Amino acid sequence: MSVNRFASHFMLSPDGELLRWPVITVSDIGVIESVEHFENGFQERPFTRFFAGILCPAFVDVCAEVTRDEIERDTSMMNRHFRDGTVFLGCGDADSQMNEVPDRLPRVKKIPESVAIPPLFRKLAGTGTLLERMKTLVLPDVTFAEMLLAATFDAAESAGFARLGRLEKGAAPGILLLQNIDLVNKQWTPTSSVRWLSIPVNSELFG
Repeated sequence: MSVNRFASHFMLSPDGELLRWPVITVSDIGVIESVEHFENGFQERPFTRFFAGILCPAFVDVCAEVTRDEIERDTSMMNRHFRDGTVFLGCGDADSQMNEVPDRLPRVKKIPESVAIPPLFRKLAGTGTLLERMKTLVLPDVTFAEMLLAATFDAAESAGFARLGRLEKGAAPGILLLQNIDLVNKQWTPTSSVRWLSIPVNSELFG
């Protein structure tokens, strides 16, 4: 089994810290095999690819204002959500037939009303992709890292996805590179975007 090794300026940890100089090793099926970070400077590892930006788990969108009819009518909608880093898309009236293609991402599922959505994530609810909403939402009392944590770890926890939303050994969240970020002030810029570095291939991750 082959592995991929990614490094960057920062990574989002499961407890919401932006850790410096991370190196993440991932299997060819998207499972994280190791996570390291070096506060005192980047330490080279064999076969490591370095990318400028922030390593982040793929986004888990549990508050998208999207319906089954909209998804089925607009065939490009799913592509836009995936392009912008979403691995899971909550849909108010989804059913099992919407995931007939096993490896298609983002996966779509109805979020039960009983699920306790994190309060911060409710502020991210809306139309458009989650990345678009995060880039335009102004929350003076919320840090960049707190917003990312809400869109990854917290959302995955609330939806019951134990292996999504976190960059840690054994998880398979999908790994994004956040590009064109203001790394000094830790904030989005108008040209911020995401790039998929690792895509999870096991549909059982989504329950």
